[in-house]
Amino acid sequence: MSYKHLGIDERIYIENQLKFKFKISEIAKNLNRSISTIIREINRNKDNNHDFSLIAQNKA
Repeated sequence: MSYKHLGIDERIYIENQLKFKFKISEIAKNLNRSISTIIREINRNKDNNHDFSLIAQNKA
């Protein structure tokens, strides 16, 4: 099984969609990713004081 990391564009997309209260299932469908991938990404990079996408990219 191969795994493709989320890119900065996908992380920014997730961040923006979350700001507009989109459902995680919709975000996953639009990115052609599994719901669990999106949930893990969100949980891994939670921080109310900084941009989600920048934190995620720095960790990657």
